[in-house]
Amino acid sequence: MTIEMACPHCQNVLKFRDELAGRKGKCPKCTGVIEVPQVAAAAPAAAVPASKPAPKPATAKPAGPATSATKPAAAKPAAAANPTAAPVRPAHPVRPPQAKPLTAAPSAASPAARGPIAFDAPDSPFILEPAAATTAPQPQVAPSPAVGPTVAGVSVASTAFSPTNAPTRSPQVGAAAPLMGESLRQQVMGGFLGPIQPVPVSFSYRLGIILSAMVMLLMPIVYFSMIGVVALAMWWHLTNNMGILGASRGRGGVFLFIIYLMPVVVGAALIFFMIKPLFSRSSGRNVIRSLSPQSDPLLFEFVHRVCAIVGAPAPRRIDVDCDINASAGFRNGIFSLMGSDLVLTIGLPLAGGLSLEQFAGVLAHEFGHFAQGTGMRITYITRSINHWFLFVVYQRDRWDDMLVDASQSYDIRISWVFYLARFVIWIVRMVLLVLMKIGHAATGYMLQQMEYDADRYEARVGGSHTFEATSRQIQVLGLAHRGAQADLEFFFKEGRLADNLPRLILANVRQLPAEALEFINDNIKNGKTELFDTHPCDRDRITSAWQEQAPGVYRGSLPASVLFTDYDTLARIVTWDYYFDIFGDKLKREQLHPVEQMVERSDREMAVSKSLDHFYLDAFSPLRPLLLPAYTITPTTDGDGTKRQLIQARNEQMSACLTYRQALKHFKTIDKNLVEAARAMVIYQASAVPDPQQFEHYFNSSREAYEFQYRQQQELVTCCGLMQRFETAIGWRVYSALVLLANTKVQARIEGAAEKFQQLSKLLPVVTVFAARHQAVLDVRNSLSQINTFMGHYEANQQNGAFFSKANELLSALSLKLITLADLLDKVDYPFDHAEGKISLRKFLLPENPDPQNVGQTADCADKLLDNLISVYVRCVGRLCVGALEVEKALGLEPLVSPPVEKEK
Repeated sequence: MTIEMACPHCQNVLKFRDELAGRKGKCPKCTGVIEVPQVAAAAPAAAVPASKPAPKPATAKPAGPATSATKPAAAKPAAAANPTAAPVRPAHPVRPPQAKPLTAAPSAASPAARGPIAFDAPDSPFILEPAAATTAPQPQVAPSPAVGPTVAGVSVASTAFSPTNAPTRSPQVGAAAPLMGESLRQQVMGGFLGPIQPVPVSFSYRLGIILSAMVMLLMPIVYFSMIGVVALAMWWHLTNNMGILGASRGRGGVFLFIIYLMPVVVGAALIFFMIKPLFSRSSGRNVIRSLSPQSDPLLFEFVHRVCAIVGAPAPRRIDVDCDINASAGFRNGIFSLMGSDLVLTIGLPLAGGLSLEQFAGVLAHEFGHFAQGTGMRITYITRSINHWFLFVVYQRDRWDDMLVDASQSYDIRISWVFYLARFVIWIVRMVLLVLMKIGHAATGYMLQQMEYDADRYEARVGGSHTFEATSRQIQVLGLAHRGAQADLEFFFKEGRLADNLPRLILANVRQLPAEALEFINDNIKNGKTELFDTHPCDRDRITSAWQEQAPGVYRGSLPASVLFTDYDTLARIVTWDYYFDIFGDKLKREQLHPVEQMVERSDREMAVSKSLDHFYLDAFSPLRPLLLPAYTITPTTDGDGTKRQLIQARNEQMSACLTYRQALKHFKTIDKNLVEAARAMVIYQASAVPDPQQFEHYFNSSREAYEFQYRQQQELVTCCGLMQRFETAIGWRVYSALVLLANTKVQARIEGAAEKFQQLSKLLPVVTVFAARHQAVLDVRNSLSQINTFMGHYEANQQNGAFFSKANELLSALSLKLITLADLLDKVDYPFDHAEGKISLRKFLLPENPDPQNVGQTADCADKLLDNLISVYVRCVGRLCVGALEVEKALGLEPLVSPPVEKEK
């Protein structure tokens, strides 16, 4: 039923749904305030059946400063004139109303008020105000902090939802009961407010489809025509040039026979290398984890509702994985093109990191691709053809290696045929590369228009403001994913893996520093869409979404993870699938540990890292060893004297800080220059010429590199002299604090001091060996750098005997230095907890010696040993600094304040 009335100000005829009776708003024509008349009470409203959810009223706004319901609508943004400007949004955007996260079960005694719905678009029908009539009881809600700090005045999350504090489906001790069952379904599905206006197909999208279809039709024709021309040329040669075979006898006949066979060999090789991708199989995922309507009914209902709103077919299957992504595609590839056989793949970290409102928009985007069926099918075909050409042009496999080996192994009187075949194949691949670039340019335009089209669906379902917040949040999750991968690498070194990767990613969201969010903001602001990009940059997409001025038709601030019946169990399952794809049968269940323990470890390491920087006054470098006055701690009875010694060391460190920072910066530059000069010298010693692209400083001769190295070494001596005062003070400060920690009077002021002293004492052997063998560590690093330089010059020196002789000499030197350094660490215990129990530092850093004749294996082992050794050393120094800071706090010493650090661009 609708209510019809005329605006009392401009007489514009308006129609409203009957549930808007009694509410106030604005006329879209004159913006005058109007009130929707009440419906005549001729017949009482029917009671809502108990088996169905009650109609959901307008969602309430979060608690905070009240906003006027008659605020003028924002002006529609104009297109960006400056290509580097930030995304264009309305001058005064009005945030759509949102429901707050639920923390308690519904209470009939405390109904929630209906808050105003503030539409952003200037052409909104009106802005509704709360009705005077009593509304149906709604669950009480409470706000929770947004995800991370705000960026450019816009919260990273569009709703008040933090993934790290997201409510789970299982009860927690001391926590409010989470929504479950029918109450959860009502909360989730009640967020849908109505349909959206259909998204028309733009002229640019239609033009892109036509252009792409024409180019993609031409590319396969050219490709297979080339194969046909080569085959016909081979047949013509075999049938018309047989006279070559009888033109001469003896050695000349053998040569003519090779000439006769040469086009056949070259042509056959060319055809084979063009069609061999047909027989190549993509590795793909080993495990596909699919859900069913019986296992996750709420998810399927939610997805089907979004599909109905968008006007797209519902997926036949829903898969889940560990990606920061959601995608919809044809379930059986080309065999599903003619029907509506779709599969939706959802990345669980994405669902855990987005609100329902954001997630609904993402789903609308994916299904928006399928709302325009013809365009999506053409897109699938064009993507397949592009991938095919990419495969043909760039794929190298064992067949390519065999052809290279054949051209280099045989006598030149025979191998020239293989060289010719390689040359012809290279020419054809270059021709196909040009075709591929043309195809990418044509399809890139269409794919960009397709993304804009899908973005309109997302904006109309979730809202323009939510679209921008989602774009930022996905980038936040991307950075958190990288942090989680770093955590996994750290855990794996100690024989552990987190059992829940999605939760680990969400835990990394709260660890992101403000600089990371600034990076995301700058990345969006300075984004630029290039010719061959398949997706427009976020800046252009956000601008396009704001031009929709869409308020959205879904409201929901709960995390999207509530759609899954048991999110955490499912997350652990897909985490196992992810690890199994990497490790295969080597993966063991005992390697997986609760993610909560892993996050706790990561948090401790982060706290230690911050304490390390604080203790060093933001001037720590792993290139410099910690030099203690002594490496064994002897308790002293002269506590006052040691305290004075500690205070003096603090004063010395503070006084020398600025000088040290400048000297350390110069030291790093000198160190890099010395490594580069040594790299250039060994290349010249191998009778080769350094590649200018691999050097910041180019040296025209070995002598020039040697003289540069000599000057840098002189500067190094001066620089180290400037750093000595600060480093000496650091050593005495740590040593004095450890001596005081062994004192019984100081221990009385620190909880668990005796145990802490024992733990810190276990770290000293690592610090000792690193300081004693610091030059050996640098020697391994320098040799590794030289080996890597040789590997970068391999292609240009394949016929240079002196080059390979020098390379073997450097490889032998690196192998000897590596094993010698590792053997020195065999008597030092690994100082931290390991899954295997007590192990030596050598076993942790280098479990097995590399093959001294295998350059790749040796270089990889050296790289891992250096990385792990420095990591262990930094962790040890960090913990010593934490202990020293605790002692200073117990003595009542104020923390040292680091002088401001000049930020480097």
